[in-house]
Amino acid sequence: MSLKAYTIHGNNYFKLRDIAQAFNFGVIWDRIDSSIYIDTSIDYVP
Repeated sequence: MSLKAYTIHGNNYFKLRDIAQAFNFGVIWDRIDSSIYIDTSIDYVP
């Protein structure tokens, strides 16, 4: 798998969902709290 990096002001960034897919962990968006949760006990779901 190849990840696309973005360089902004000398810092490299990756999309969280791309990292989640590469390492197979869950990412949950809570729109009520406007929060992102990382859950390593569940698999990545596209």
